[in-house]
Amino acid sequence: MVKIRSDEMVAQRETKFLGFKVNFSPLLSQIPESSLSQAYVFTNGISVEGPFGFQIPVLSMKPGDNGYPFI
Repeated sequence: MVKIRSDEMVAQRETKFLGFKVNFSPLLSQIPESSLSQAYVFTNGISVEGPFGFQIPVLSMKPGDNGYPFI
């Protein structure tokens, strides 16, 4: 599995949390909004085992969902 992020800080945190390299690609930030799903990364709140020490990220859709953007 290869994960790629447009936010370098998120890529570094996910690498540490997941135990495998998450690649940083600033070009992903240029993908049109209409081609993306939403992801919510929590950087405060209830302390648990998420990548930032809080709740794990929440995604608006997953592969296989109707309308999932295949980029």
